[in-house]
Amino acid sequence: MGSRPFQEIPCAVCNNPVALSADLSADENGNAVHTECYFKRISNTVGRFRALRLRWQKKLGLDGWSD
Repeated sequence: MGSRPFQEIPCAVCNNPVALSADLSADENGNAVHTECYFKRISNTVGRFRALRLRWQKKLGLDGWSD
């Protein structure tokens, strides 16, 4: 009895197929993602948040304030 191939599941970030036998990552919604794609997306989001926070700190005169 032969095994059936896995259905191709697209990465939620890049839309390319995720190899379920090798890349077992999921995003915050449970969608399959390549680990590298998810890392890049999260890193980009964190970077945008920090830049926005720094701009508002400067506007509000909180230049010396930090986490």
